[in-house]
Amino acid sequence: MDMSRSSREKGKRGELEACEVLARVGIDCRRVTQYANRFGGHKDPDVVCDRMDVWWEVKRVERLNPYAFLDQALTDSRGKKTCAVLMRSSHRPWLLMIRLDDLPRFVEEYQRGNTRLQPEAESSQREAL
Repeated sequence: MDMSRSSREKGKRGELEACEVLARVGIDCRRVTQYANRFGGHKDPDVVCDRMDVWWEVKRVERLNPYAFLDQALTDSRGKKTCAVLMRSSHRPWLLMIRLDDLPRFVEEYQRGNTRLQPEAESSQREAL
């Protein structure tokens, strides 16, 4: 399935915006350039957070279809990671969708990957020594 240039650009803008939004809640991530899927290889997540073992699917579309988005993330991740869908429509706030059963693992990953929480954890460890 070929995507139009404008659709790819909108996706890119959405992924960059998602990285900014995630950074505001202490999650540092970067956009992943999508090459492998064009050549029949494995698919990469839309954004990668090095400190979190989470498969991020980002959707910046007018008509949200959350179950289809989550199904895509689950298929693309091949069941190897906790999946999270970050989505929004124009003039609407970002929404995060995960399966309820994945919530404990997601919270654990968030705490491990959140850069705002790290200095406190490191100082607590130093104080314990």
